[in-house]
This record gives sequence, structure tokens and C-alpha cells, in this order.
Amino acid sequence: MKRSKINIKYETIDYIIESLGIIALVCLVIAPIYFYNSLPDNIPSFFHSPSNNSLNC
Repeated sequence: MKRSKINIKYETIDYIIESLGIIALVCLVIAPIYFYNSLPDNIPSFFHSPSNNSLNC
């Protein structure tokens, strides 16, 4: 038994949304590569100042 295939025509808004999605994915890949050289050598991971004793960690 063959399944019926529905052909849905894209409208202009569909092409716009698809294009924006592809552009967003490309930006998510390119942005870290572009800004990689501007990262510091050591990235701080603990910001609690020693003078603040209200949080006894």
C-alpha cells in the first residue's frame, strides 16, 4: 500500500523564517570562532571576594 504524499507550497513568510533560522545557526558557529582570540588566558571561575564572609563556602 502506497502512502499519499502531500505537497505543501512554501509562502514568503516560510522562506523568511527558514532563512533566519539558517542565519542564526551560522552565527552560532562563527561567533565563538571569531571571538576566540579575544578570550583571556585564564578565565576566572570563582568571583567570591575574600572579604565577604556572609557566605561561608
